[in-house]
Amino acid sequence: MIAIVTPSRTGELRQRWRDAVSATMGRHEYEIYSCRDMPTLDARNFTTTRAYNEKAELFWFLDDDVIPPINAFDDLCSANVPIISGMVTNKSPRAKARVARIDGSGMYRFDDYPWQWPGEPFEVDSAGMGCLLVRRDVLDMIEPDRWFNWNYPRRLPDGRVMMQSRGEDLHFCVEANRAGFDVYAHPNVRCQHIDWSTGTSFPDERYWTKHRRKTS
Repeated sequence: MIAIVTPSRTGELRQRWRDAVSATMGRHEYEIYSCRDMPTLDARNFTTTRAYNEKAELFWFLDDDVIPPINAFDDLCSANVPIISGMVTNKSPRAKARVARIDGSGMYRFDDYPWQWPGEPFEVDSAGMGCLLVRRDVLDMIEPDRWFNWNYPRRLPDGRVMMQSRGEDLHFCVEANRAGFDVYAHPNVRCQHIDWSTGTSFPDERYWTKHRRKTS
Protein backbone atom coordinates (compact mmCIF):
# COMPACT_ATOMS: atom_id res chain seq x y z
CA MET A 1 0.00 0.00 0.00
CA ILE A 2 1.18 3.52 -0.83
CA ALA A 3 0.67 6.08 1.91
CA ILE A 4 0.68 9.78 1.11
CA VAL A 5 1.57 11.33 4.45
CA THR A 6 0.45 14.93 4.76
CA PRO A 7 0.72 16.51 8.22
CA SER A 8 -1.66 19.37 7.49
CA ARG A 9 -2.04 21.80 10.38
CA THR A 10 -5.64 22.56 9.45
CA GLY A 11 -6.72 19.25 7.92
CA GLU A 12 -7.77 21.15 4.81
CA LEU A 13 -6.39 19.62 1.62
CA ARG A 14 -7.09 21.97 -1.26
CA GLN A 15 -8.62 20.75 -4.47
CA ARG A 16 -5.62 21.88 -6.49
CA TRP A 17 -3.41 19.69 -4.30
CA ARG A 18 -5.79 16.72 -4.56
CA ASP A 19 -5.95 17.08 -8.35
CA ALA A 20 -2.15 17.12 -8.62
CA VAL A 21 -1.87 14.02 -6.43
CA SER A 22 -4.50 12.21 -8.49
CA ALA A 23 -2.72 13.13 -11.73
CA THR A 24 0.72 11.91 -10.65
CA MET A 25 -0.58 8.73 -9.00
CA GLY A 26 -2.49 7.64 -12.10
CA ARG A 27 -3.63 4.04 -11.62
CA HIS A 28 -1.61 3.50 -8.44
CA GLU A 29 -3.75 2.79 -5.38
CA TYR A 30 -2.98 5.04 -2.46
CA GLU A 31 -4.30 6.32 0.85
CA ILE A 32 -3.92 9.87 2.17
CA TYR A 33 -2.96 10.17 5.84
CA SER A 34 -3.64 13.59 7.27
CA CYS A 35 -4.76 15.19 10.52
CA ARG A 36 -5.80 18.55 11.93
CA ASP A 37 -5.06 20.85 14.85
CA MET A 38 -1.62 19.46 15.66
CA PRO A 39 1.81 21.09 15.71
CA THR A 40 3.99 19.99 12.80
CA LEU A 41 6.16 17.58 14.78
CA ASP A 42 3.20 15.85 16.43
CA ALA A 43 1.34 15.70 13.12
CA ARG A 44 4.35 14.18 11.36
CA ASN A 45 4.67 11.44 13.99
CA PHE A 46 0.91 10.80 14.20
CA THR A 47 0.29 10.41 10.48
CA THR A 48 3.42 8.33 9.90
CA THR A 49 2.57 5.99 12.77
CA ARG A 50 -0.95 5.48 11.42
CA ALA A 51 0.32 4.60 7.96
CA TYR A 52 3.03 2.34 9.39
CA ASN A 53 0.58 0.45 11.59
CA GLU A 54 -1.68 -0.06 8.58
CA LYS A 55 1.19 -1.78 6.77
CA ALA A 56 2.09 0.83 4.18
CA GLU A 57 5.07 -0.22 2.05
CA LEU A 58 5.82 3.18 0.53
CA PHE A 59 5.56 6.48 2.38
CA TRP A 60 5.32 9.58 0.23
CA PHE A 61 5.69 12.60 2.49
CA LEU A 62 4.01 15.40 0.58
CA ASP A 63 3.21 18.67 2.31
CA ASP A 64 -0.20 20.22 1.74
CA ASP A 65 1.34 23.31 0.12
CA VAL A 66 3.55 21.36 -2.30
CA ILE A 67 2.22 20.67 -5.80
CA PRO A 68 4.07 17.79 -7.49
CA PRO A 69 4.49 17.59 -11.28
CA ILE A 70 2.67 14.82 -13.12
CA ASN A 71 5.90 12.81 -13.45
CA ALA A 72 6.72 13.00 -9.73
CA PHE A 73 5.67 9.64 -8.34
CA ASP A 74 6.88 7.48 -11.23
CA ASP A 75 10.22 9.30 -11.45
CA LEU A 76 10.84 8.98 -7.72
CA CYS A 77 9.98 5.27 -7.81
CA SER A 78 12.08 4.59 -10.90
CA ALA A 79 15.22 5.72 -9.07
CA ASN A 80 14.89 2.52 -6.98
CA VAL A 81 16.54 3.90 -3.85
CA PRO A 82 15.26 3.77 -0.24
CA ILE A 83 14.92 7.56 0.21
CA ILE A 84 14.54 10.18 -2.51
CA SER A 85 13.35 13.77 -2.58
CA GLY A 86 11.81 15.90 -5.27
CA MET A 87 13.04 19.45 -5.72
CA VAL A 88 11.11 21.75 -3.37
CA THR A 89 12.34 25.26 -2.58
CA ASN A 90 11.56 27.52 0.32
CA LYS A 91 8.82 30.09 -0.19
CA SER A 92 11.04 33.07 -0.92
CA PRO A 93 12.06 35.15 -3.95
CA ARG A 94 15.58 33.99 -3.10
CA ALA A 95 14.60 30.36 -3.46
CA LYS A 96 16.85 27.47 -2.55
CA ALA A 97 16.06 23.80 -3.02
CA ARG A 98 15.61 21.97 0.28
CA VAL A 99 18.46 19.56 -0.31
CA ALA A 100 21.33 20.06 2.09
CA ARG A 101 25.03 19.46 2.31
CA ILE A 102 26.66 19.22 5.74
CA ASP A 103 29.79 21.35 5.86
CA GLY A 104 32.89 20.80 7.96
CA SER A 105 31.38 22.53 10.98
CA GLY A 106 28.28 20.34 10.94
CA MET A 107 26.04 23.07 9.54
CA TYR A 108 23.48 22.41 6.80
CA ARG A 109 24.01 24.31 3.54
CA PHE A 110 21.03 24.28 1.20
CA ASP A 111 21.15 24.16 -2.58
CA ASP A 112 24.92 23.75 -2.50
CA TYR A 113 25.06 20.99 -5.13
CA PRO A 114 25.99 21.45 -8.80
CA TRP A 115 22.71 19.86 -9.94
CA GLN A 116 21.01 20.41 -13.27
CA TRP A 117 17.86 19.24 -14.96
CA PRO A 118 17.16 17.18 -16.85
CA GLY A 119 19.51 14.90 -14.98
CA GLU A 120 19.97 11.79 -12.87
CA PRO A 121 19.23 11.40 -9.14
CA PHE A 122 22.14 12.48 -6.97
CA GLU A 123 23.12 11.75 -3.39
CA VAL A 124 22.62 14.45 -0.74
CA ASP A 125 23.34 14.69 2.97
CA SER A 126 19.78 15.64 3.86
CA ALA A 127 16.49 16.75 2.33
CA GLY A 128 13.24 18.33 3.41
CA MET A 129 10.00 16.37 3.85
CA GLY A 130 8.01 18.47 1.38
CA CYS A 131 8.25 15.75 -1.29
CA LEU A 132 10.13 12.74 0.05
CA LEU A 133 9.54 9.10 -0.88
CA VAL A 134 10.62 6.55 1.74
CA ARG A 135 10.49 2.76 1.70
CA ARG A 136 9.12 0.90 4.70
CA ASP A 137 12.42 -0.85 5.43
CA VAL A 138 13.93 2.53 6.32
CA LEU A 139 11.35 3.06 9.07
CA ASP A 140 11.77 -0.56 10.17
CA MET A 141 15.42 0.14 10.98
CA ILE A 142 14.77 3.27 13.08
CA GLU A 143 13.03 3.20 16.45
CA PRO A 144 9.64 4.96 16.08
CA ASP A 145 10.44 7.45 18.84
CA ARG A 146 13.45 8.55 16.76
CA TRP A 147 11.68 9.03 13.42
CA PHE A 148 11.05 12.74 13.90
CA ASN A 149 12.38 15.12 16.50
CA TRP A 150 13.69 18.66 16.83
CA ASN A 151 16.43 18.36 19.42
CA TYR A 152 19.64 16.40 19.26
CA PRO A 153 22.92 16.24 21.20
CA ARG A 154 25.86 17.90 19.44
CA ARG A 155 29.42 17.40 20.59
CA LEU A 156 31.47 20.59 20.59
CA PRO A 157 35.20 20.76 19.71
CA ASP A 158 36.06 21.04 23.43
CA GLY A 159 34.23 17.78 24.16
CA ARG A 160 31.14 19.29 25.75
CA VAL A 161 27.73 18.10 24.55
CA MET A 162 24.87 20.53 24.04
CA MET A 163 21.31 20.09 22.82
CA GLN A 164 20.72 21.77 19.48
CA SER A 165 17.57 22.22 17.43
CA ARG A 166 17.04 21.23 13.83
CA GLY A 167 14.03 20.55 11.65
CA GLU A 168 12.31 17.20 11.98
CA ASP A 169 13.08 16.57 8.31
CA LEU A 170 16.83 16.94 8.82
CA HIS A 171 16.57 14.80 11.93
CA PHE A 172 14.91 12.00 9.97
CA CYS A 173 17.65 12.01 7.34
CA VAL A 174 20.37 11.88 9.99
CA GLU A 175 18.68 8.90 11.65
CA ALA A 176 18.30 7.19 8.27
CA ASN A 177 22.00 7.75 7.55
CA ARG A 178 22.88 6.19 10.89
CA ALA A 179 20.75 3.19 9.99
CA GLY A 180 22.76 2.75 6.80
CA PHE A 181 20.55 4.46 4.21
CA ASP A 182 21.63 7.12 1.74
CA VAL A 183 19.40 10.03 0.73
CA TYR A 184 18.95 11.09 -2.89
CA ALA A 185 17.28 13.95 -4.77
CA HIS A 186 15.72 13.83 -8.23
CA PRO A 187 16.35 17.00 -10.27
CA ASN A 188 13.51 16.25 -12.71
CA VAL A 189 10.81 16.29 -10.01
CA ARG A 190 10.32 20.07 -9.91
CA CYS A 191 7.61 20.91 -7.40
CA GLN A 192 5.72 24.14 -6.79
CA HIS A 193 5.64 25.45 -3.22
CA ILE A 194 2.45 27.46 -2.77
CA ASP A 195 1.72 30.34 -0.42
CA TRP A 196 -2.04 29.70 -0.16
CA SER A 197 -2.66 33.11 1.43
CA THR A 198 -1.55 34.90 -1.76
CA GLY A 199 -1.62 32.15 -4.38
CA THR A 200 2.05 32.75 -5.15
CA SER A 201 4.07 29.78 -6.38
CA PHE A 202 7.76 29.33 -5.59
CA PRO A 203 10.21 29.26 -7.23
CA ASP A 204 9.69 31.31 -10.36
CA GLU A 205 10.85 29.98 -13.70
CA ARG A 206 14.20 31.81 -13.51
CA TYR A 207 15.30 29.44 -10.76
CA TRP A 208 14.83 26.37 -12.94
CA THR A 209 16.43 28.13 -15.90
CA LYS A 210 19.52 28.74 -13.79
CA HIS A 211 19.83 25.02 -13.18
CA ARG A 212 18.90 23.85 -16.65
CA ARG A 213 21.37 21.81 -18.68
CA LYS A 214 21.42 22.51 -22.40
CA THR A 215 20.33 19.39 -24.27
CA SER A 216 20.84 20.55 -27.84
